[in-house]
Amino acid sequence: SRDTIEYCKTLGAAIGIARGRGCWARCSFCSISSFYRGMKGSSYRVRDSRDVVDEIEFTGKKYNYDRFRFLDDVFVGPGRKGREQVTDLAEEILRRGLTIEYWISTRCDTVEEELFRLLKRSGLVSVFLGLESWCDESLNRLNKDVNANTNRTACEILKKLEVNFNASFIMFDAYSTLGNIAVNFEGI
Repeated sequence: SRDTIEYCKTLGAAIGIARGRGCWARCSFCSISSFYRGMKGSSYRVRDSRDVVDEIEFTGKKYNYDRFRFLDDVFVGPGRKGREQVTDLAEEILRRGLTIEYWISTRCDTVEEELFRLLKRSGLVSVFLGLESWCDESLNRLNKDVNANTNRTACEILKKLEVNFNASFIMFDAYSTLGNIAVNFEGI
């Protein structure tokens, strides 16, 4: 349903685009994977890049608007295939000569400099990162399958590329020590 776009435009809000659904990670604090694993089929699915760009192009022209927010829980899928799918999307946007701005959400371990340089060229302006902690001990408890260095590297890459970002953060959990909390506080 696109019945609120005209109103959202007056607020400067982005048009929501669902490229995919679900998440391939296994974070212990998150319900997304559990929710989609309870259904038939894959717990992480994405649409064909051309189909997504068709929707962006059609919607942008129909409503004379160029700001989009990908509603995906995690924009970049796992492994080489995930990177290829996102590359295809960015290249299709560029091939069609679309001038858009868009926002995504993703995990820190999917932030790679060349890939995000391409995404920025295609219109990426902001990233919401699932960072959670600067403390390896906490990240292990949360089943993030990353370490604090991965988180720092993702932030450094986005800063270098001048892509805005903000992050989800879990300052402490039931098993955090004062030392864990101090590491998190110092990392901010």
